[in-house]
This record gives sequence, structure tokens and C-alpha cells, in this order.
Amino acid sequence: MRKIFIALAGLILIILATFYYYLFPRLTIVNGFAAKIACSCKYIEGRDITEIKKNVLYHSLLPYTSLEINEDKFSVRATFFGLKPKTAVYKKGVGCILLKEGDSSSFQFTQNKSRFAEDSIPVFTWKEGITAGTRKEQLDQVVMAAFDEDFYLTDKRTSAVLVIHNDTIVAEKYAKPFNVSSPQLGWSMAKSLLNTFIGLMVYNDKIDLSQQNLFSEWKNDERSKISLNDLLQMSSGLEWEEDYTKICDVTTMLYDSEKIAEIPLSKQLVGKPGKIWLYSSGTSNLISCFIRNSFANDEAYFSYLNRKLFDRLGMSSMLQETDATGTFIGSSYVYGLPRDWAKFGLLYLHNGTWMGKQILPDYWVNYTTSPAIHSKNQYGAHFWLNKEHSFYKDAPEDMFYADGYQGQYVFIIPSRDLVVVRMGTGDKNFDVNSFLKGILENVGK
Repeated sequence: MRKIFIALAGLILIILATFYYYLFPRLTIVNGFAAKIACSCKYIEGRDITEIKKNVLYHSLLPYTSLEINEDKFSVRATFFGLKPKTAVYKKGVGCILLKEGDSSSFQFTQNKSRFAEDSIPVFTWKEGITAGTRKEQLDQVVMAAFDEDFYLTDKRTSAVLVIHNDTIVAEKYAKPFNVSSPQLGWSMAKSLLNTFIGLMVYNDKIDLSQQNLFSEWKNDERSKISLNDLLQMSSGLEWEEDYTKICDVTTMLYDSEKIAEIPLSKQLVGKPGKIWLYSSGTSNLISCFIRNSFANDEAYFSYLNRKLFDRLGMSSMLQETDATGTFIGSSYVYGLPRDWAKFGLLYLHNGTWMGKQILPDYWVNYTTSPAIHSKNQYGAHFWLNKEHSFYKDAPEDMFYADGYQGQYVFIIPSRDLVVVRMGTGDKNFDVNSFLKGILENVGK
């Protein structure tokens, strides 16, 4: 009996030690993720908390978090058996803001609602139908195969698919509880939207890609030589760790920092700017911080993308979330209808023009799709590339795309006049190459 008692005591000590050293420090990140995503899913996407727990907070330690909803304060508080609470609060116009316990967000969100003559563009109306050469029945089968049985999010977890050929919606499907009017999170597709923000500013002579001395924090060291182009191509040379399975730069930045650029601003060089490639969400938030600093006031900053892009393209559903200080989280958090994400793809398909009017520099798509040095031809300026069929062997080499963490994609294929949108809450069992191959085989040339 004594030996059994000692063995049990030893086992308990091992479990407690494992929890203390491995799990306990991670609870800040786990609860931060749960509070932030649950808040956004509830107040932006209009989803039920039970469904959110089932279809979004289904992996790792997330199913064991407890969510406390405060309808009066529009907040969600997450804890792990009462430990390490984190709270996210919904704020009209900027979505859900993750706060440290006991803190509040005090910045004022204001937009210039005035109409400007240069912003006026005719209203866009979607065309729906069958384009020449498209085999509708076979295409619909390919699209159906992208979803789980009965359109529930259980395995492939596809939530929406749109196929746009020759500016015409030739296929469109949604999984429960989504429909054509449901905004959805794009995760790192926000990075490609950030590319567009910069492109609009370049086109309107507000900034230049060759700019250096981007931040006062870097003025006295070699980081002052980092250019805006280096940041857009993920070639800053700055140290960064991007691993969502542990406590590291990216998870601490997103789930335990109220200033989204604070951590990346503090990073030191590990290589010469422009000579080393490293995928970094921190880099994207440096760009977002730089953009905010480029405006005379926050009203102009908050209004710019709406005036210059969303209003022009009719992307009225788009919502960029911010940190607690009001800086857009350019790495990760933009919500929009799949149809609005598709319009974003069409803008790039048509070389930065919309309904005949140039709104991005005429060289912008070429710049965007030019491989960053040492990226193995896989990455341009905040867009992914398929050159040399590097990711998808059955898709054309000229395909480029926005890519989100849980398998959100806007694929742009100029050689086939094609935009494909796939949204989801995961993609572990979703075969992207087969999906694209099937679409390409059944859409007109």
C-alpha cells in the first residue's frame, strides 16, 4: 500500500509539474484566442456560442475554456477552469478588441463620411450564370465535394466557395450556419489587403516603396535602412518566430499585447535588409503601424481604405479589427462577405482597375507577383505565388493568392480569367490541389 501511495503521489507531482511548466504559461494565449475569436464570431458574424465552440474552438485546449458572455457590455470573457482570464469587447466599427484584465480601450473611432468626386464609381452588379465552355454539372460536383456531408463543419470544414469566371459567378455554395449574407474571417488574407492599402497610398502619392527610416525606434541603428519594400516582401531581416502551437512572438503579439506593433518594433536584425526572407505577421503589423503614422489624424486613417477601396468596389461588409489603441491588425483580422473577398480578387485579376478606372498603380500587380529574394519564388509582396507550381502542381504558374490560417483563400488566375474563393474554419482534410484541378478542368478556357 505504501508503494502504491508513493507511486500515486509521484504521478500527481508529475502531472502538476507538467501543468505548471507546460500548460499554465500557455493559458494566457489559449484564453486570449478563445475570447477574441468567440467575441468576433458572435458580434460580427452573428453566430451562436454553442456553434462557435463546436466549429471554431475545437482544437488544442480550446474546448476546455469557459466563455462568459456579457450582453450589456458586448464582451466575452474566457477562462481555463477559472485561470488566466482574458476579455474581448466589441466596439462598433472596429470589431472585437482583446484587453488585458481590468483594462479598457479608450480610443475614439471616427470616419470621414463625406463623399469625394474622385471616389465616385458606378455601382457594381454581379452577373450569375454559365460561361462559354463551362461544364456546370461537373463544376457543381467539384464544389459540392469541397464541403462536408450535409454542409456541416465537421471534417473539411469548408464554409463557402465561390467560382468567378469572366466576371460571372458560375458556382457558389455555403455551409451551415453561413449564407450569402454572412461575413467571414480571412485570417492572413488581411496581409494581402494590407498590400492594397499600401498600393492605394502609393497611387495617390502619399508614400514611396523606397522609404527608409520608417520608425523613430530604429533611427539610431541599422534597422533605419529597412525599406517599406523590404517589409512588403517579408525581407526586413528582423528576428521573428511564427509558431501558433506555443508561446512565441506571433502568439504573444496577437493574444497578450494591446499594442500590435510593440513586439515587432523591438526585434533586432538577424540578416541584412532585403537579403533574407522570413514570413512574419509582425512585419505586417509594422506596416500597419507605419500606415497609421503616415496620416495626419486617425479620422483620415480610419476612413482611407473605406473611401479608396471598400466604397468603390461595393465591399460594404468589410471590417478591419484593431488593437486596443486603434491600429488595424494588418496581419490577421479582417471580416467580409465571400462575395466581397471575391471582388478583392477581381481587382487584382484586372490589374488594379475597377469598372474601367485605375485605382492601383498600373505596375502594382506585376510588383505584387514578383518573387521576393530568397523566397524560392513562393512569395511576392504580401501575396503567395505558384511559380514553378511550387504549391499546387495542377494549377497554373501565374496563379497568385491571399492565404488565411484556417484555409481561407482568394485564388487569382489571370490566364484563365478566374477568381476562386474558399472560406473555412480549418483545412486539415481539404485537398486544395484537387479542388483547384477540378475547377480548372470544368470552367471554360
